[in-house]
Amino acid sequence: MNKALLFWGLICMGGTTISCKWFSHDKPDSKFLIGRWGFVTIADSSKVDTTKPSSGILSSIPIKDSVKTSLEFKTDSSYVIYSKEQPKKKGKYYVDSSAKTIYIQTDSIYKPLQIKEISDSTVELYLPEDSSSVHLKRE
Repeated sequence: MNKALLFWGLICMGGTTISCKWFSHDKPDSKFLIGRWGFVTIADSSKVDTTKPSSGILSSIPIKDSVKTSLEFKTDSSYVIYSKEQPKKKGKYYVDSSAKTIYIQTDSIYKPLQIKEISDSTVELYLPEDSSSVHLKRE
């Protein structure tokens, strides 16, 4: 009887652990973002010219093929946007895993970037304030 009880107890604990992972596997973890990401594309549905995004988060950074532009998320919840390897913009960020959103500090407020897709080497973000999509690739 004790062996059967122990067996079923282990089965229940294992099932609980597995089911918790099933329901939480698609939530992004802020640790995944740590590191440097290169801008691949910025698509703004309201503008034809995507070389200069209209979003306040990225507006001061020109996005062109000839200018290497990247975004680095650091472990201390800070970020740096680089253009031509020079820091152009700095601030703080935090990740709301349950909402799949990164909040980026611009001036004194935090603006949301919704996480649409994540893979091992790419991230797609959506900026609701100006309907822009940002595609990043890990460097």
